[in-house]
Amino acid sequence: MNILPGNMRFGAGQPVKRLEDQRLVTGKGHFIDDKPQDGALWLHVLRSPHAHANIKSIDAKAALEMPGVKAVYTGATSSRTISAPCRRSRSSSAPTARR
Repeated sequence: MNILPGNMRFGAGQPVKRLEDQRLVTGKGHFIDDKPQDGALWLHVLRSPHAHANIKSIDAKAALEMPGVKAVYTGATSSRTISAPCRRSRSSSAPTARR
């Protein structure tokens, strides 16, 4: 038994009027990332443009001297390697992302 009036009912196969679509598809939507907190820092990851490159050293002096830069992290300054969580599927030898 549905107690909602006919114009408020919806279900599978019926169109649902969405009020936010026009705002989002025209770039006028606002998201939490659009409102930075005071004192928040931004992270930028710079990756090698060369696949499988063997990076021998990184001179971070110029980056550290730029205004607003608080830190530069490299493999040499990290105590461990950071990688995305990954596990092997039982049915395949290809790695799969963890959910």
